[in-house]
Amino acid sequence: MKKIILVFIAALLFANQLTAQHCPFDGGHIVVIKLTDAHGNIITTADSTLFLTETPNPLADSCTYAKGQLNRPFDRPEKNLVKKYEGSWEYRAALYLEECTFKEPGHLVVVLNMAQRSCMVERNNQFTYLDRHFEIRQKTKSGTKLLATVPMDKIYPLCTANGNWSRIKAIEIQSTEE
Repeated sequence: MKKIILVFIAALLFANQLTAQHCPFDGGHIVVIKLTDAHGNIITTADSTLFLTETPNPLADSCTYAKGQLNRPFDRPEKNLVKKYEGSWEYRAALYLEECTFKEPGHLVVVLNMAQRSCMVERNNQFTYLDRHFEIRQKTKSGTKLLATVPMDKIYPLCTANGNWSRIKAIEIQSTEE
């Protein structure tokens, strides 16, 4: 009887260790765009630079771990997603990307870490998380142009506990090249 109880306890301890595993993408978020021209044709190479830019935020300089207003460049998924970090992240990202439509030409991504997604502000030794809001801007010959405001539901968590990456949908953006 004691052996059965010991085996049962060992099985419970082992099961707890299995459920304690964390996703290598915890805290990571992604914004995906699909770039087209004025006729709806997919643009596979952009002559201009596209950025995910934080909307004006009076608390941006108070954000812990990601101070200041954010301005992150869009790039191919292979560069901004797969090659973002080495090790488990890189291996798993390449594996999960295979099932995604945003691996196709014309798709660009920005990956945000937890501090870039939410502004953590300290007040009297208490921390408050505030969502950061973003726009997609295009650098042109005459400055920058607003292409879209990013809806909050288009900033996808990367952790697979939220579902497969195939759930991630691109924001369709029409380039306004000058």
